[in-house]
Amino acid sequence: SVKRYLDDYSVLLSFVASYEYWSY
Repeated sequence: SVKRYLDDYSVLLSFVASYEYWSY
């Protein structure tokens, strides 16, 4: 469903954000 897709997308964004944060 769309809800599921948005949940996965937000999880992916938070993972990318934390990755960029730690690599900085």
